[in-house]
Amino acid sequence: MIKVPSMPASAEAVVADKPAASDKLDKAAKDFESLIVGELLKSMRATLPKGMSGGGFDRDVVVGMFDEQIAKCIAETGAFGVGKMVRAGMTGGELGEQQLPSTPPLVDAGWVQPVDELPAHYGVGQRFGAARAHPGGHQGLDIAQPVGTPVYAARAGTVVGVCRDPSTHGGLQVTIAHDNGAIRTRYMHLDSIDPSLTPGTRLEAGTTIGTVGNTGTSSHGAHLHFEVESNGTHVDPQRYLQRWKEKP
Repeated sequence: MIKVPSMPASAEAVVADKPAASDKLDKAAKDFESLIVGELLKSMRATLPKGMSGGGFDRDVVVGMFDEQIAKCIAETGAFGVGKMVRAGMTGGELGEQQLPSTPPLVDAGWVQPVDELPAHYGVGQRFGAARAHPGGHQGLDIAQPVGTPVYAARAGTVVGVCRDPSTHGGLQVTIAHDNGAIRTRYMHLDSIDPSLTPGTRLEAGTTIGTVGNTGTSSHGAHLHFEVESNGTHVDPQRYLQRWKEKP
């Protein structure tokens, strides 16, 4: 049976002192997670047959120190999630809130679909993560549409990239930063780009930025290659598109 240690004194002090800094809360939560993991490691070793893990006082001391370091490393990464649970309890917040990124969710009311109609089906090669020559595979979603179909900014933001060279890999493309750069959307293989768009242009959700095309190294016919990045990591647009509203 694993003995669950009581909350360390440092955590109790932070709870009592509400204005305490956030980093103190994090440290107290990690300390507690370290204690939990340490007890878990002790319990696991106790189940091993005698002689399997060596013996002797010196051996026990070394193993104990080793377990302590492992517990601290695990607590630092938050791998078990105990620290997050403790911190949520100390601040009165919900665990779900603690796990959400600081950026706005990808499913809030500020999003619109980048085209008027979404396909009912996506081929394997069109989907996010499909095998490609470059590392990481397909980093966007290919939305098949006829040439000339209007393409809209999926969220309010600022244009940070415009490429009007149709011979590049992505062809004519536009990149928009949202929420102070925490989220980015990219629209590639366009047939045309609104001539007024330049880096720094501020857009509202639903603003027409160009039209669907087949420029660049496009191999699936006319389509919009649509990418979404959150905190520098590409995410699968297909997971969110159906939740976003259509342009009014």
